[in-house]
Amino acid sequence: MLLIIFCGTASAADTCDVVEGLEGCACIMRNSSKVVSLQDLVGNNTNGKPIRFDRADGNKKDWYFAYHPCGTFDMFLNRPNPRVGDYPCKDTSVGRFTDNANHICEGLGDLSESKFEFNEGYEYPVVAPLSVVFRNTSSSHGARISLVCNETLSVEDTEFKYLNVTEGPTEYYHFSLTGPCSCPGGCKYIKPKPKPSNAMTNLPNLGFIFVTAIMMVLSKL
Repeated sequence: MLLIIFCGTASAADTCDVVEGLEGCACIMRNSSKVVSLQDLVGNNTNGKPIRFDRADGNKKDWYFAYHPCGTFDMFLNRPNPRVGDYPCKDTSVGRFTDNANHICEGLGDLSESKFEFNEGYEYPVVAPLSVVFRNTSSSHGARISLVCNETLSVEDTEFKYLNVTEGPTEYYHFSLTGPCSCPGGCKYIKPKPKPSNAMTNLPNLGFIFVTAIMMVLSKL
């Protein structure tokens, strides 16, 4: 019975290696070689406006949270007639924002500072064995998104939820992302195209040098 319950979830003793070119978006389970891929959550919306929102509760209820899987977003940038005290977000993957008095957005995590991390012996506000963790390089903020595997949900019904915030040298905002894409092998994985090697990149220059050398030889004949 236990095997049935946990067959699609990640084990806290495993490792998930990030896929180069899909930082913060996909990783490969070292034990099973299955891929945890969030690509389906983006669809055709790459590096556009964020597609997952939630709202804080209690005394922080004026704050909203935004998360863009596999990409970044801007908010309140280049607004007409900005007020004193307005503050935008640019190129962030996770942020909190409010338009209660001023239009303020604070970046909580940069895509370049993301990693997949296993949580051994995890406890609330961490709610799953595997998380994608972000850090903001220009502030003391960070974000940890627990990937809660639920294969019974559709991709469209995937839930992004704010959980809590923990104080420390880095103030971490905790969220959960519940749905099939949080499961190893649960959603489609499109392997990124390999980057051209330096040798291939330099081929045009080599051709130019070769032609120049031939012309110099012919000019001396």
